[in-house]
Amino acid sequence: MDNSPFLSSKKIVCSADLLNRALKLKTPNVVVANAGSKLPMEAALEATLAGIMTPIFVGNITKITAEADKLNWDIQNLKW
Repeated sequence: MDNSPFLSSKKIVCSADLLNRALKLKTPNVVVANAGSKLPMEAALEATLAGIMTPIFVGNITKITAEADKLNWDIQNLKW
């Protein structure tokens, strides 16, 4: 990992209370900028599987589909 002060290799854990409150709300559409990169796609997949967002991908379509394929994520029915 880069020596950036903004990135960490520590596992991020969402509290159960916060996740439960989010699940009670209407699922928002969330724009995923630079979606053809690893970290945004991993985060989008995790949040989508948790049921707390519907992603809208922005970026290079070839890179987006390649990243989705690496994650075994079928994104054909999602917005671009």
